Amino acid sequence: MSDDGGGPHEKPGIKERIAAASPFLAHVIRMLDHYGQRRGNLAAGGATYFGFLSFFPLLAVSFAVVGQLAEVYPDAQQDFVDALSGVLPGIVSVDPAPGRIALSDIASNAPAIYTVGLATALYAGLNWVSGLRDGLNQMLDLPTTEAGNIVKAKGTDLVTLVVLGLVLVASVSIGGLPVALGSTILDAIGLPGPLGAVLLTLLSVAVGVAVSTLLFWAIFRLLPKPDLPAAALWRGALFSAVGFELIKQFASLILRGASSVPVASLAIALTLVVWIYYFSRLVMYGVSWACTDEETLAEIAALEGAGLGQDGRDQVADDDGAWVEDDVVEVEPADVGYVRPLAVGFGLGALLGGLLGRSTRDD
Repeated sequence: MSDDGGGPHEKPGIKERIAAASPFLAHVIRMLDHYGQRRGNLAAGGATYFGFLSFFPLLAVSFAVVGQLAEVYPDAQQDFVDALSGVLPGIVSVDPAPGRIALSDIASNAPAIYTVGLATALYAGLNWVSGLRDGLNQMLDLPTTEAGNIVKAKGTDLVTLVVLGLVLVASVSIGGLPVALGSTILDAIGLPGPLGAVLLTLLSVAVGVAVSTLLFWAIFRLLPKPDLPAAALWRGALFSAVGFELIKQFASLILRGASSVPVASLAIALTLVVWIYYFSRLVMYGVSWACTDEETLAEIAALEGAGLGQDGRDQVADDDGAWVEDDVVEVEPADVGYVRPLAVGFGLGALLGGLLGRSTRDD
């Protein structure tokens, strides 16, 4: 129906109704729009390529180092495998096993790995850092490349890669403490078995989210160096960390089953690609969450009123909380921006599920 003196009454769309339901859902809508407008899936895909290429060389170098440390600290190999299995179970083992990478085999070839493997790991790792930075800059509407001394730039990337590696190792190690010290913790608090096990699981998840938040915050601060409110950046890191913990649980179920199928190597490689891709997407989602945080939007509104951008130059801010120059042409969001990758993920999951199901029937 329509009024006599006006146009037809338009009902709010689905997005508007969802956004009106709660501030959290409104923030989710803003984040998805921000992510879709800046082609976040493509940015994550670019980082995934070099992330997958760098995984095995970095793993080989790590195994070689741990193998040498085992001569001084005999439990180093098992501790490393246990820590890595906390994130990616079913991929590595100390001794040779079907469908797994054996630490003992790599340690025996340490001299060759220290040369070829290290060079490959550095090349792929530095390109992964560069790709991840370009993706984050794309989310922040910052230049994706910077002119300057390439040696200095690669040196900075190397330092960033080492720091992120140390943070990742620390996060995995700390995240595994509740499980490693499970019996000691349960004895100390004096809880019965089932209730204590539930509490231990919740504690492990909480610690995992906390250390993952630190990891994502380090990525945000070291790579694009965004001029965003600190609290908003921490909330973006927390958003990514919660998603990362869910991915770790999902990967645990898939990888444990994939290691037993006849084509375990293919299944594990495929799962790794999907895992790294969704990790990269979480990085992009986290910074998009920070860009569309209420505190960020309030700061943008204040600076926009003064006609200034983040760096004090004449800039404006769009409705999603990103800093743009006056002559930047915005890209309209695609309706399927975050639907197609979800369909692809379901397809890959169905493929892995079929492989697992066929293996179960054969047994």
